[in-house]
Amino acid sequence: RDAWRVHGGEARADWAARNDAGFGLIGKGTLAPGKASPTKTPLVFMIDTAAGAAELPAIAALQSAGQARVVAGGPIGAGLAAMHTPRVTIQISEGLYTYPAGAVGFRPDITASAKTIFAAAIAELSAKPSAVLREPSLPPLQRPPRRYKDAGLPTTEQRLLALFRMWGTIAYFHPYKTLMDRPWDATLTEFVPIMLAADTRAAYEAALLRLAARTHDSHSRIEGLTAAPFGFGVQKTPIRARFIEGRLAITQLDDATLSPKLKIGDEILAVDGTSVGVLEQRMTMLLAASTPQAFRAAVANRILSGPPGSIAALWVRSPKASPRTVRVARVAPKASATTQAWRILPGNVGYIDLENLAPADADRALDELMPAKAIVFDLRGQPQGTGWGIGARLAKTDGPFAVARFRRAAYQGPPKNTLSNTNWLNLSDVQRPAPANRYTGRVFALIDERTASQAEHTALIFKAAANATFVGSTTNGTIGDVTNITLPGGLLLRFTGHDVRQADGRQLQRIGLTPDVRVNQTLRSLRNRRDDVLERALDLARK
Repeated sequence: RDAWRVHGGEARADWAARNDAGFGLIGKGTLAPGKASPTKTPLVFMIDTAAGAAELPAIAALQSAGQARVVAGGPIGAGLAAMHTPRVTIQISEGLYTYPAGAVGFRPDITASAKTIFAAAIAELSAKPSAVLREPSLPPLQRPPRRYKDAGLPTTEQRLLALFRMWGTIAYFHPYKTLMDRPWDATLTEFVPIMLAADTRAAYEAALLRLAARTHDSHSRIEGLTAAPFGFGVQKTPIRARFIEGRLAITQLDDATLSPKLKIGDEILAVDGTSVGVLEQRMTMLLAASTPQAFRAAVANRILSGPPGSIAALWVRSPKASPRTVRVARVAPKASATTQAWRILPGNVGYIDLENLAPADADRALDELMPAKAIVFDLRGQPQGTGWGIGARLAKTDGPFAVARFRRAAYQGPPKNTLSNTNWLNLSDVQRPAPANRYTGRVFALIDERTASQAEHTALIFKAAANATFVGSTTNGTIGDVTNITLPGGLLLRFTGHDVRQADGRQLQRIGLTPDVRVNQTLRSLRNRRDDVLERALDLARK
């Protein structure tokens, strides 16, 4: 029995032990017959570097069973492929021979030179058979982390290295490359002169942001920025905003001391002297966004950010009032006291805010809402990993239910794969219902452009488990676990690591989930502290 180590997805640089969006795949190969009469004839195999997948499984099986000896004339089990350029030929390892228990690299009994290999093989005919191999457990598959200088402007060579690492990783491992607006292959030659001309830290970071934006993947972002353009600052104001009816409106104040100066529903017209429209246009080339609604959500989330300790000058307008300037400090967020994440609303309808529901409270919340005639789940934010457990208790069927399809780019090396011919590892997300204590009432989920990534996956779970009714507007359209690579200058690139589709194969990335009942929040309702989407869901739930 044999296995070949294959790279399936790009391994995360910061999660050394996690098999997530990127991981090393152990691909099982031939299974040798288990009950064969031991041969009494001494066997010795002479092999060299040409030995590969066609020969090694049978040889290894005989060796492990104590029926043969192996003499090697060089490194074994790492097939080589050649990449040719006009001036050089590069040899690349295709994979590593891997034993069933996880030991990596074929292990001959004897290694000899080309001149002595035949004499060594003759001598091995009288040697005792090999003992059954005892392999160690599989070591971690991640490469040693790459370390670069964390500060200042990287050298010309390092800037080009950043471009090549980023371009190559996305070229081979980004699952949604075919969904990009422009061919990714052409970006390499386009960005070489840009990187060469990036003679300041700010220009270098802006170039990487522009390149990341070409992925049209809202998961794509550059972290560790120190000279970023406007909208990519590390510190935000204690204000939450959202585009409603085409205007950037304040939806929440996380600092109560701001309430005398600002109100929910106030429109932000400009930030630091520049209009919201102009700032939005400037961020178009720098923000990676899967959909138009994802872009608006990202702008609303970033537009108030800036350097730590800086002051944001906001040009704000309230209804029936003249615009005014309000200055707000960009400070580290304070832990705010949150209301309980679940409750019973009038009409015996349960409500759960999944953004604020802690995993430890998930079962308790459902237990307390079991008598409700319906439950409304608020997915207009990022859940804390509670969707899978809750989904099992919402299931209307006693058997497994299909939630989604996954696939990851699996790469073993040329000539097996090229940029235009990717092999895929296909997986299915199939969940099982809880054995008992399942909720039997109707299920509703509130969605909008803030429903992204895990929130969208949670929506898929609720739809598959309980045929949940989606109320609101189209979701973000960004889904798939995130992976990352390090880049020179102390930077980290994050991007989507695998393709997630609906259970029937329909595309979700760059589209989003559409509501069953479409409702858009209005500014008038926001200013009156009314939630149009929740109110519509409650009307449906009470019927």
